Amino acid sequence: MRKTLSLLLTFALIVSLFAMSGVHAFAAEETAPANKSGVVTTTVDMSKYDKGKVVRVWIPVAQTNEDQTVDNVVFDAPTAAKAELNADDQGNCMLYVEWDADAEPEARVASVSFHASRDAISRPDFVEEGDVPEDLAQYLEPASMIVIDGEVKALADDITKDETTVLGKARAIYDWIIANMNRDNDVKGCGTGDVCTLINTKAGKCTDINSVFVALCRASGIPAREMFGIRMNADDITKNQHCWAQFYLPGTGWVGADPADVLKAVLTNSWDKEQAETKELQEFYWGGNDEKRVELSSGRDIVLNPAQDGEPLNNFGYPYAEVDGEVVDWCVPADFVYSVSFVEDAVVTERTVYVTPEWLNSALNGDVAGYEDVVVVCVAYPGSTDVYTAYGEGHVPGAIYASIMEVEDATGSEEGAYNLLSAEEVRDFLLGHGITADTKVVLYGPDVCGVARQAYGYLWCGVKDVKVLNGGLAAWTAAGFEVETDANTLEAAADFGVEVPAHPEYWVSLEEAKDRPASDDNFKLVSIRTEGEWLGETSGYSYMDKAGEPEGAVWGRGGQTAADVLDFCTVDGDAILVNDLDALKAVWADCDFSLDNFLAFYCGTGWRACVPFLVLYENGYDNIAVFDGGWYEILFHDDFPVQVGDPASDSCVHTTVGQLETGKAAA
Repeated sequence: MRKTLSLLLTFALIVSLFAMSGVHAFAAEETAPANKSGVVTTTVDMSKYDKGKVVRVWIPVAQTNEDQTVDNVVFDAPTAAKAELNADDQGNCMLYVEWDADAEPEARVASVSFHASRDAISRPDFVEEGDVPEDLAQYLEPASMIVIDGEVKALADDITKDETTVLGKARAIYDWIIANMNRDNDVKGCGTGDVCTLINTKAGKCTDINSVFVALCRASGIPAREMFGIRMNADDITKNQHCWAQFYLPGTGWVGADPADVLKAVLTNSWDKEQAETKELQEFYWGGNDEKRVELSSGRDIVLNPAQDGEPLNNFGYPYAEVDGEVVDWCVPADFVYSVSFVEDAVVTERTVYVTPEWLNSALNGDVAGYEDVVVVCVAYPGSTDVYTAYGEGHVPGAIYASIMEVEDATGSEEGAYNLLSAEEVRDFLLGHGITADTKVVLYGPDVCGVARQAYGYLWCGVKDVKVLNGGLAAWTAAGFEVETDANTLEAAADFGVEVPAHPEYWVSLEEAKDRPASDDNFKLVSIRTEGEWLGETSGYSYMDKAGEPEGAVWGRGGQTAADVLDFCTVDGDAILVNDLDALKAVWADCDFSLDNFLAFYCGTGWRACVPFLVLYENGYDNIAVFDGGWYEILFHDDFPVQVGDPASDSCVHTTVGQLETGKAAA
């Protein structure tokens, strides 16, 4: 059972209680705030319990709110009798999984993941005016652990006796906690937040410390709440849960406060509470917050959906489980086996080429600054079996279609075929699609090499920001994102914006490929071809009758056929993913060139050569180009010097195209 839910739109009405809380009015900043984004995955393993028991699990799932964006919620519970995304009466989202008594124990494994993006929060421009909205009354009420009368009320009154404003009272409470409480690392988990005990012991962890802040605020007539979440600050974040607080300031909205993180830093760094570092952090967490956390839930005394057999939860920051109605202790790993991981998004810049489906989905949703108007292009040969027809059967929403023939001549049977078109022709095709040098483009298609060819042509012509959806449509759908079938077009543009080609240095001519290997030791003509092509056993193509390589070439490997570069890729289901630079370096470890050389990649007709070019390009290399004509163009020149066989061996033949034997075409 595998299900997805993008943006949790299904929950928009269910969780309206959670969203009725006003909006932060943050001060404008000169630079964009720090951001943390990536995929959080929780995996629960209940296989240790004997067959014949009913096992139920609830896992908290983050959702979009004013401080974070959450999408691509995916869960997997293949043997469960029931697995569903639900929301409780307080607006918290969860995955509920149930295995009946007949389930095999080893099959009781479930996971849920989501993509989260969160910016660091700066202190707002505090404005205090108006009254507290009536619908925030729940944030003024007590809970089982949040007592707001008796000695708690007396303490709150004493702390705030000199203050007359909401802001002044909340700040007095915040400062009192930092001055009088301490972190206790011996407390289990994040603590229980038992306020009556804590105002006497004055020590605990994040739930304890921030619950005291919430209780004292509520006792002072200030709406306040705790947020329960997890820090996105490592690969394994199983034990990185965190609780923080917010109070409501009329005229401003919800304002963050995290005295617990100040006190954690004091203990961890052995700081004095009066030293500058403490005071600096104390100011930061008064209204501000870091980006390395994602909120999972809010509220206390939680009844899950469906309801648990046990007592209402004090909070819902951890997975919760019951076996035959008996509560499993989430804090005893031997009884409750689960893990939480975080995979951070790669930093995407203008020069980044290969991007994930999650990144593209966020961009299409307007959540990636600078990429709100990204243009998605499905590229392929028109009319071929699984290409243009596949665009009509389903494509990335909003994507337009562009033929590969818009960047290269595909007439065949004559010199110039499969070469790039003139820069002016490529520019005119781009303008016809509304694409200019400043358009941000993401390409995808059914052929890894064909898409790379298109991306190379766009960059060569002058489009400044060209990306490729790594894994194409297969990766997009595997990530749980929807497709559409309606065709899309964009209004033509008139001015491309730069002279073309903007990057002639990316292109190596036939003459340069012929002369430069012998005259320039730093210049390496790198064959991205199969071993059979490299050794002259086959041309690799049905329409090329002679086999060999240009004189002086070195082998950079490629794949198993003239149509793939699997040496540089990972196959994941139906998706073929281009690997990163480290993987390419491993493939090239014993090759006769280095990344310090000037590398001119080529293949049979230019397609395969574009893949390593793009990987190096996105990693900042400028000593790279593509010999566009490749072996096909060479074959039209009988006097072109070539080699047949491994040039490191004595059996390598050095000759010219005109002297090559025929009969080497691929079947």
